[in-house]
Amino acid sequence: MTPLGELTRKDHKTLKGYRGWLGFNWESCNKAEGWHNSLKNSVPDLSNAGITHVWLPPSSQSVAPQGYMPDRLYDLSASRYGSQDELKSLIGDLKQKGIKCLADIVINHRTAEKQDERGIWSIFEGDDFEPAPDIDHLNPRFYDHFFDWGLKEEIGKLATIRKNYGIGSASTVNILASDADLYVAAINDNLIMKIGPKTDLGNLIPSNFQVATSGTDHCVWVKM
Repeated sequence: MTPLGELTRKDHKTLKGYRGWLGFNWESCNKAEGWHNSLKNSVPDLSNAGITHVWLPPSSQSVAPQGYMPDRLYDLSASRYGSQDELKSLIGDLKQKGIKCLADIVINHRTAEKQDERGIWSIFEGDDFEPAPDIDHLNPRFYDHFFDWGLKEEIGKLATIRKNYGIGSASTVNILASDADLYVAAINDNLIMKIGPKTDLGNLIPSNFQVATSGTDHCVWVKM
């Protein structure tokens, strides 16, 4: 990791006044005193460098020391980066300097307690959860929520709109409203989307936009 005293503009990702810093690397989990404790010593330097956000490493118990093969997502005291108390102490020090923390939470996959005969972490232990079955990681069947939950048609509409109006990773986003019951954003200059139960949008939607699709707690308008 680049020493804090040698940080340059290329080390920071600046966006509208925000300056983020990647607060770990692949070897940080091997720090003798624990990475959370080590990083606490650098909080004053981060503040002096104008850092506004720090991306912290995944802090759940994990088979891989780097944290990217988690098992017990709720267990923050079995991480190679440090204990839950040490993490809370680090976050507290950063907060005192006005620095916000970004959590790296791995949710697209997880491991079990033991490996099967193939070496895959797929054997879960502990008591069964009676209200619902445990995940069967050996079942090759396609999970059909896409169809069973009745979302196929609406997702298809949204995908078509996205394609027809050129919405992609490089699209510009202008947030028009952000509340507990309403989020509205203009994407590029030809589409506005809304999620949340609130229906009174005031004057947020210009008169030259019309509804392209809508459903429970969501709506999409396109420019005429």
